[in-house]
Amino acid sequence: ANISGGTVFTNVLSADDIDALDGLRACPMILQEAVPKHSELRVVVAGRRLFTVELPHVDLDAASQVDWRRTGHDTIDRWRPTTLAPDVEARLQRFYDALGLNYSAADLVRTPDGRTVLLENNAVGESFWMNAHHPLGDALADVLLGSPGARREGGLA
Repeated sequence: ANISGGTVFTNVLSADDIDALDGLRACPMILQEAVPKHSELRVVVAGRRLFTVELPHVDLDAASQVDWRRTGHDTIDRWRPTTLAPDVEARLQRFYDALGLNYSAADLVRTPDGRTVLLENNAVGESFWMNAHHPLGDALADVLLGSPGARREGGLA
């Protein structure tokens, strides 16, 4: 139930799970505080352009509210284009400037109280499903062709 097609999904840990962590000493893992979610956000950067989509939690079953990837392709039609608050966008731009990334995908959440929280950034994150809402292919082609707007020269990395 926690793994599908080679994907290890995010899971809520119980007190018993925490007590048993010593048994996983040699296993890589990421632990983070549970963040209350109003909606999921996926942000893709192509050069200096940011493209954002949002998935409201009311559209997800309980297990998928912990990790939306559990419903995967079933959610593609539920994502909607959105924008980020200017301060959040500026922080992401500084983050990508520091890393020198011309392509990357970030997962964020909007909390019920209106905060935006970064969960992770994936320099090879999938974004094909966002093409229905944003011209990602064109933006990436612009970066590859050296059009203005690339974060740095030399391709996507």
